[in-house]
Amino acid sequence: MEYVWRSKLIVILTGAYKNIGDHLIGFRAKELLKKYVDEDILELDRKENLDSYLDVINTSKAIILCGGPAYNEKIYPNIYKLCTNLDDIKVPIIPFGLGLSKSTINDKEFKFSEESITFIKKIHSSVTYSSCRDNMTKDMLETINVNNVIMTGCPVWYELSSIGKSFKKNNKLVKVVFTTPAHPMRLLQTLKLMLLTKKNFNNAVIYNSFHRGFYHESLLKVHYSLSYLIMAIFGKLLGFKNIDVSKKLSDLDLYKECDFHLGYRVHAHLFFLSNRIPSILINEDIRGKGMSESLPLEVFNYNDNQMLQKVDSFIKNMKNDNFKVFDKLKEFVDKRFDVMKDFLENIK
Repeated sequence: MEYVWRSKLIVILTGAYKNIGDHLIGFRAKELLKKYVDEDILELDRKENLDSYLDVINTSKAIILCGGPAYNEKIYPNIYKLCTNLDDIKVPIIPFGLGLSKSTINDKEFKFSEESITFIKKIHSSVTYSSCRDNMTKDMLETINVNNVIMTGCPVWYELSSIGKSFKKNNKLVKVVFTTPAHPMRLLQTLKLMLLTKKNFNNAVIYNSFHRGFYHESLLKVHYSLSYLIMAIFGKLLGFKNIDVSKKLSDLDLYKECDFHLGYRVHAHLFFLSNRIPSILINEDIRGKGMSESLPLEVFNYNDNQMLQKVDSFIKNMKNDNFKVFDKLKEFVDKRFDVMKDFLENIK
């Protein structure tokens, strides 16, 4: 079916293939864009060559780059394929809530390719501001002299119906979600963290959640699947309920019924926080680390030898203080939402 458009729509580029977090980014980004920019949106695959869409693109307001951790060392053309000749695009290309992407947790190891630097500078030369999701990303862009960037936070920070609301505080913690890591090398640490979770929430129903599933298929390599299956078996032995939330966004609706999250998945963490439910994230790489360091919460990195002890202490203090630590986060996110709105409302 041919797409029928009207003048001055917006074109967005998204990429959600397996990880449910990527689907969540696209969904929340579209909610914000429809409310504050334009309801008429043409969504295209970020990996697709856009030459055949140039007519509609060049009558639009802008191309909006969505995608969470998209500032890869080779963002162009690895993450966004765009067109054969970038000069054929006559409208602004605006990054929206993008962050750094690299498997390391050490941001000092991140470096843009020369081709990516040229691309980033080119698109920023034609926009007033772009939007990034954390301070680490903003700092990294400034190292290549790209300074017209606003730290709006990730679109997933903002569940519109939760803005202004306080955090859920249930000391009984009836339902708890544990999310497994992205990397299979975290297996031993994950099993230890699962034991810690069981100890602290022994009377709760604990869901052992897999954001990429656990069975081998084309988008889940064998060694990943084996690691996840071990986590699933161990979880079952502990009495956890294993759940696969990789198939559709509505699978995450269960999270809204829960009282707390602990685990490795960045967008489970953000989904909980955006719905004003307490959460702890264990950072596996610079995606989570950059996000965590931008929020007024304690930071837990997987490679910290004291991580398990720190998490255990945080949980105890959180319960004793009636979750007061999340009051500060509520105020921070509400204020940052005003920054996000200003950014969106100025897209012409």
